[in-house]
Amino acid sequence: TKYFLFNSCVRHVKIMNFYEELANIFDEDKVTDETKFKQLDQWDSITLMTLQQSLQSNFGVKLSLKDIMTSETVADLKAKCNIKQ
Repeated sequence: TKYFLFNSCVRHVKIMNFYEELANIFDEDKVTDETKFKQLDQWDSITLMTLQQSLQSNFGVKLSLKDIMTSETVADLKAKCNIKQ
């Protein structure tokens, strides 16, 4: 039971860090699963490369720029990163 609770806490922290990191990269106050990337002011090639590097260095996830560009929402990207709640 302790192991399950610990893993739940770790997953929660990872998810919260994921949202916070995306908000920082896109210069937004907050992002949610429903946030649509193409509606963000900072959706450009430089930001996409920054996001790609951040995913790899902070979460150990290596995605191609195409994988990132084809993600319509934060939920889509989260699924590609295999980050679960």
